[in-house]
Amino acid sequence: MAIAVKYFSDSSNSVETNFLCLIDIEVETAQHLFEAINSALKDRGLNLQNVIGFAPDTTIVMFGDYPVAHRLYKDISGMFTSILSCYMKKNYVKESPLYDLDPRAGAYVFLPKKQMYLGINVAKQLNNVTDHIHKDGIIDFLNRSQQFLIELCDQIKTRLPLENTLFKELAFLDPQEVVYSEYVSLTPLLTKFPNLVPEGMEQIIDNEFRNLHLDPNVADLLARSTISPNVPNVETFWVNIGKI
Repeated sequence: MAIAVKYFSDSSNSVETNFLCLIDIEVETAQHLFEAINSALKDRGLNLQNVIGFAPDTTIVMFGDYPVAHRLYKDISGMFTSILSCYMKKNYVKESPLYDLDPRAGAYVFLPKKQMYLGINVAKQLNNVTDHIHKDGIIDFLNRSQQFLIELCDQIKTRLPLENTLFKELAFLDPQEVVYSEYVSLTPLLTKFPNLVPEGMEQIIDNEFRNLHLDPNVADLLARSTISPNVPNVETFWVNIGKI
């Protein structure tokens, strides 16, 4: 496998792309590919922690066994709010628009430090502390834990597409959304991608999409396309939709 790197060159004051190396691949799994790439970088004095992006070709093991782009916004937003709720008041997290949630909002929306959720094991340890552990040590631990959670959420909000409405709109591809949710129209998506549907066909496609959740055959497809209890196979589902 060939590896190329893109980096900013101080000498040329520009972004450059250069061939780095070739590596032998013995087992073609995502884990083995990761280990091979990581090893190649380390051998050349490069740290994976300094890599800010990764762009593979279309090798399926680089992407997983099935597409999940339609779940990206839901999973990211769920993770973000779940972590926020560990140290912030429930009403603030629930009632504020996702993109307005501020991990550093301040004490008025922070939980008292002793009420923060740090996991079951931490809670057990704190409940079992004895007098030989100084009170200041516990306070310091809680302060550091709060700062860690704040920084973690701040980084998530900075790096992930919480404000990108396109990722949210991709939920229409989710088979479960097709069957159980009521989408008004594909208009927002067609507006962003005007060439997605041939001119003059927009209304026909939109009508078909709006009627999918009314078709009992579609609900049956959802059950038959599921690869695990909670993960429908998106490709199988939509291929079979086209055969109805």
